[in-house]
Amino acid sequence: SCQYGNKLGLLLEGIITYFDGTTQVFSGEQGVSSSGPIIYSDLFVGEKYDARKELNDWSTVSYDDSSWQKVIPVDYPMNNLIGQSSEPVKIVETFKPKKIIHSPAGETIIDVGRIIAGFVEFSLVAPAGIEIKLEHSEVLDTQGNYYNNILGINKEQMDVYITKKGYQTYRPHFTYHGFRYIRISNWPGEISINNFKVHVLSSNLKKIGSFTTNDKRINQLQENIVSSQIANSISIPTDCPQREKAGWTGDIMAYASTMCFNTNAHSFLKSWLHNVRKDQLENGAVPVVVPYLKAYEIFIKGMTGFETSCGWGDAIITVPYAMYQVYGDKNVLVENYDAMKKWLDYIQNRMHNFHPEDYENWDDKRKKRSYYLWNTDFHFGDWLIPSIVLGNPDGGAMMDTAYATMNIVGPAYAAYSSRFMAKIAHIMIYMKKLEKLLSKNMFTMMER
Repeated sequence: SCQYGNKLGLLLEGIITYFDGTTQVFSGEQGVSSSGPIIYSDLFVGEKYDARKELNDWSTVSYDDSSWQKVIPVDYPMNNLIGQSSEPVKIVETFKPKKIIHSPAGETIIDVGRIIAGFVEFSLVAPAGIEIKLEHSEVLDTQGNYYNNILGINKEQMDVYITKKGYQTYRPHFTYHGFRYIRISNWPGEISINNFKVHVLSSNLKKIGSFTTNDKRINQLQENIVSSQIANSISIPTDCPQREKAGWTGDIMAYASTMCFNTNAHSFLKSWLHNVRKDQLENGAVPVVVPYLKAYEIFIKGMTGFETSCGWGDAIITVPYAMYQVYGDKNVLVENYDAMKKWLDYIQNRMHNFHPEDYENWDDKRKKRSYYLWNTDFHFGDWLIPSIVLGNPDGGAMMDTAYATMNIVGPAYAAYSSRFMAKIAHIMIYMKKLEKLLSKNMFTMMER
């Protein structure tokens, strides 16, 4: 919690233009504040909303806000602020749930029909003070009962709504969930799918590529890929829409080419790469999660001793190159070239100056080879190997896959990134030669 501080703030400047042409400028410094119906709202825990606390007509001129508290002006630097350059997060689809299930355990469960990232909106008539709970998950258990498959603390994905009297409509304001099923508790009266709307959230990326084949299985696979992309393109490229919602660099490193084929993700990825450059460490390492939340820094560094990994940090090279290949934008290579060099310098430093534990016992020939191998440090390796993870009740099995393969994958990715960097360097050289030639020709034409 409190990844970005422990106080809510607002940066605001408004300009009112009157009918006579005069203007008035106001800012948040003149503002007042009050608590309202939103008790809490969190991306992982969910939202609690008490409709009895709604402040009716609070946004109108005639509203009496004399009891509200004045805001506290603070002096924060603003030179780190930039405008949003990527597409906004929007409701990209709305539909009715598929059905209502009454489970063997006596639960009322809404099945929306497929896994999505978003939330439900509901309407009902009720007396005041009824606390309705909506718990979200992706699967049912083998008996058809609600099953919370999301590991970890503070991952409830539960919205709580306390009713006011009469007809009312509610949807969460500052959270979203990854789910297919919703367990409804304490619903007053008869429940129907007509009480609900399902809203899908995503950054509004334009679809530009698709394909179909004669094999229904491949077509279904592509549909699943697109659906997963929509669920994991909410402001940043994420790993999953329910448990972590984090910008794991390894995920988009592997997926960037497909994303660029399916959609115009140019602005979306360009914006995220700006974050990568800002989060890149002084030694050139690229964190495994961007934006690099403090919790991940503490967790990853504490667990592995490192803040990066091969295949994850390589996103700073592979994502811009994928964008260049699909969109033909050389500027994205220019923008990220220094960060790419820093990342490759980090890899070379780890190869040349750090060695495995038994290095001193090696012969000179093996030591000479080792100079060009990234055979140290922790890496996630061939993450989640099915033969190791599936059916293994030990939660640590996923880490076993890393330790089983990281010594193989580390050197492979060092070679992989070096090869990509060579290609990019050749492109950069060609660009400079072309610019020089064009500049020379333009000067000759001006002389004529």
